[in-house]
Amino acid sequence: MIFASTKILAKRLVSRIFPFLVLNILGLIYACSPVDKSESVNFFRYNEDAGISTLDPAFVRSQAEIWATSQLFEGLVELDEQLHVVPCIADSWYVDKQQLSYTFILNKNIFFVDNQGNKLRRITAADVAYSFSRVVSPVNASPGAWIFNGKIDTHLLLSNDTSNPLYPFYAPHDDTFVLNLTQVFNPMLSMLAMPYCFVVMPEAVQKYKQEFRLNPIGTGPFHFVKWEEEVALLFHKNKHYHQYKQKNQLPFLNGVYIELNKNKQSAFMGFIAGDFDMLNGITSQTKDELFTYDGKLNVPYNQKFKLLSAPFLNAEFIGFNLDSIPPPLSSSSYKEFRYILNLATNKQEIITFLKNGFGIPATNGFVPMGLANFDSFRTASLPFNLSLAMDWMNKNGFSAKKPLHLTLHTTADYVDIAVLLKNQWKKIWVALDIEVHPGNYLRQIRNQGKLVMFRSSWIADYPDPENFLACFYSPFHPPNGPNYTRFSNPFFDSVFVQANLIDNPNQRMKSLAFLDSLVTANPPLVFLFYDQSVRLLSKNIHGFDPHPMNFLKLKYVSKSLN
Repeated sequence: MIFASTKILAKRLVSRIFPFLVLNILGLIYACSPVDKSESVNFFRYNEDAGISTLDPAFVRSQAEIWATSQLFEGLVELDEQLHVVPCIADSWYVDKQQLSYTFILNKNIFFVDNQGNKLRRITAADVAYSFSRVVSPVNASPGAWIFNGKIDTHLLLSNDTSNPLYPFYAPHDDTFVLNLTQVFNPMLSMLAMPYCFVVMPEAVQKYKQEFRLNPIGTGPFHFVKWEEEVALLFHKNKHYHQYKQKNQLPFLNGVYIELNKNKQSAFMGFIAGDFDMLNGITSQTKDELFTYDGKLNVPYNQKFKLLSAPFLNAEFIGFNLDSIPPPLSSSSYKEFRYILNLATNKQEIITFLKNGFGIPATNGFVPMGLANFDSFRTASLPFNLSLAMDWMNKNGFSAKKPLHLTLHTTADYVDIAVLLKNQWKKIWVALDIEVHPGNYLRQIRNQGKLVMFRSSWIADYPDPENFLACFYSPFHPPNGPNYTRFSNPFFDSVFVQANLIDNPNQRMKSLAFLDSLVTANPPLVFLFYDQSVRLLSKNIHGFDPHPMNFLKLKYVSKSLN
């Protein structure tokens, strides 16, 4: 068993665990075989500071877990860099006239690969059916169950009559899989590219049970090798992978090494020193060291690294719990105040001074820029207007001597934004207190409705405006969905349901743009900015293209070894 870089692993292990354990691990590495430098050099190395708790696609929640899991598993379809749905496990598909039945013809040359890189058996339609059933099963409590909720016949699913052609996950032949819906849902095909819909090997899940998260077996471009929890992950090239680019078999890399160092400053120094091939995102500690205010690399970094930045589908915002009215506001004035607070928020300042130019001020609704078929239909607008905001606050009895007191709950990573908002809102006599919580705890109390005001974000699960607007659909109040603000509007709900039944793409986008304008007119949140992905790469990394969903697609990446 060969680690991607024995030197790097040894250096990290020495600082984390007892020396005798380090010696044992290194002894095992060297006992297996001598380190082939050509092999270890051709690995893509990056640090993941967010932590990874599972490699089971049915339970991934965070971007960190999605990035890692996407190297090991794949779905029926995937999304290319233009957000088009393209084949993956399925060679082709067709949809019936009623748009209720999706039939997929599987590629016959795709095999599961074990942790030693050995080719196991061929993937079949029964594996797809098992994987989807596993996600929706209440016993498993997968966070991805919502994908199929309300869209399939659950009674028929519970009957386990898998021979019925109307069975939700029907596998009539090894090479044919049929997804049967009970209602039209236009984004369904793109949703099948989500990690929750990745295909797993039933025998492996049944063998390892809860430990499958540590022993993933998939069909992806890389296969799992080793995981030292909270230290590092190692994947090797799947030599039996089915995809090619210009007649060359993918992937081009020999492997992927993921260090799990939560210290961002340490990881930054490691990248500068050449330990890693990628630095993802910017932090308040490193942004001015690396970038100018207009998003250019500072000297001498512009000679050493490549900068890749592009819009991706992430909306950052300050949310309000509409079930909790902060005193002394009334129900009607609370609604007006949220609109006014948007006018008093200088979003360009956030982009310029805190994001060093990376991002787009969120003045055009909740759905971020980047969905070409939606952008042309936008009508909502919330421009910066401090004087109008001050007039409203003055007329409603607020002043420097009588401010409106609010508490914003956030995480340590976003304190800089909270402080900037505190200074901006002070101009309209809002006295803002800031409370900092760990991320998991903040999400927990937010979902429970215990907070009046909180910082949050929404990253697209699939590239459709509906995915963002679902955050305001009444039936999706937690724990049933992502309506964290408890927004409730019967008219919005009815249009939202009807929009997913519209066949004409332009008419559907108009309906969704109208919904976005409804939310903007009665905002349950303060829109901050539409995000951009920011990655620094070593100069010897090639074929790494930014993705609007901020995916990490390493199967196309190559590395110069000179």
